[in-house]
Amino acid sequence: GGEAGEGRAAGGAEAARLLELAVRHNPADAEPWIQLATARRRQGDVDGAAAAGRRAVALGRASGVASFDALYNLGCDVRNCGGEGSVEEALLAFGDAAEAGAACYAACDVAVRASQRASAELALGQCLGQLGMVEPALDAVGAALALEPRAADIWAELARLKLAAGELADARACAEKCAELRSA
Repeated sequence: GGEAGEGRAAGGAEAARLLELAVRHNPADAEPWIQLATARRRQGDVDGAAAAGRRAVALGRASGVASFDALYNLGCDVRNCGGEGSVEEALLAFGDAAEAGAACYAACDVAVRASQRASAELALGQCLGQLGMVEPALDAVGAALALEPRAADIWAELARLKLAAGELADARACAEKCAELRSA
């Protein structure tokens, strides 16, 4: 147990070190920045992951192609960092991820594209809800639900938002649907 965990941690640290060298060698390439963000995230360095993710997204935007994965992961990393402005920054990243998912994944399998878009819409709705923007949050989560109607986590978020909006009967129905899906 312990030796295997130490080996993975050492491997993750080595991967991050090598990727840091790669981004120094070619700082204008977004892909190594995306990989560095992932390596840092796996090490538990959320702040470092967010910093690398910001750079990857900036490079992608500058080239006209910000990837869904980079935007979505940046939103997750920034939201997990906390701190002032983190929810707003995550909100922007998730919104951009939803747009990128619609635009960039047109050639992907329909089920893959729907799942990715639903994840981005759900995350967008969660951020809007955290900001107290219940109506737009309900719209985003509703869009996620239209794409993935059998996703229990979407029903759970919809129940939470309906409760926040004072729609108790709808909140109860959504919670019951979530429980039904989780027990299936």
